[in-house]
Amino acid sequence: MPPATSPAPSRRVRSWPSTVPALAPATRKGLSRQRWFFRDATRRDQRVVQRIDAPMIYAWGPQAAAIVPYGIAGTNAQVTVTHLGQTSTAFSVPIVPAAPGIFTLDSTGHGPAAAINQDGITVNTASTPTNIGDIISLYATGEGQTTPSGVDGKPASVPCPCANLPVTATVGGQNAPVKYAGGAPGLVAGVMQVNVQIPAGIRGVSGKVPKRRSVS
Repeated sequence: MPPATSPAPSRRVRSWPSTVPALAPATRKGLSRQRWFFRDATRRDQRVVQRIDAPMIYAWGPQAAAIVPYGIAGTNAQVTVTHLGQTSTAFSVPIVPAAPGIFTLDSTGHGPAAAINQDGITVNTASTPTNIGDIISLYATGEGQTTPSGVDGKPASVPCPCANLPVTATVGGQNAPVKYAGGAPGLVAGVMQVNVQIPAGIRGVSGKVPKRRSVS
């Protein structure tokens, strides 16, 4: 999961009891169950943002994850968590238009990106590298509002929603052509697939070339 920054619509982030980062609609947010409780598979827990139900992704161990609804507007939102009929005290989080983050192989938001090579099968690693000129698929969150408009909790389907704001990428510090940036078919709204072409002149160890993506 990408590290917590200032989230935006479709941003999936994680925080701990002492830290509540900014959010954006469709942002995915994970919070510690030590302080907040969330809806599980039996729908006993629920999180509400600006009085809009926030789709829950999971509640497991010390963490839970939700997606900030697309209907959120303004620069701040009041968030409450309900579990077995008990509702938490509301807390405020800042809202931003976009806060992109790339998912990584170890799910921490650090290290090699969770990228699929051009063959659409192999995961990009040091032992299965990509080639100059090939297109890799990255998976990200936090693109903000989309066209068609995002639907909370809906898996992406044709026509897949694309970010309203421009999407750019760099690989190894060099600008990389973005061939596609939109919903990842079959994955929940709030996950964006970004197909990036590896530019010429890249240097670095396969699987460790720095990758960045921005939405602005």
